[in-house]
Amino acid sequence: MLERHGWSALSEELHALSLQGKWQQMGTLIDDQVLDAFAVTAEPGQVAAELLRRYGDIMTRMTLYTPYATDAAVTRQIAADLQGEPVP
Repeated sequence: MLERHGWSALSEELHALSLQGKWQQMGTLIDDQVLDAFAVTAEPGQVAAELLRRYGDIMTRMTLYTPYATDAAVTRQIAADLQGEPVP
């Protein structure tokens, strides 16, 4: 998939690092452009708008994944924003 985006060299470098078990170093090679190609990144209050902008015409389901603890109220707000409903 990296090659499809024109990042063949990055793909090769990441693969080489993975074979060496250098997982932390791999993360330093991923810049915001690469991250944004594969993930929706936004401030909590803008997550729903960004999801709808990118996938609104094709998204029928989604899972919100955060690699850190997230306040349940924030998650509820994102879900409500996606559904166009007020948060109870």
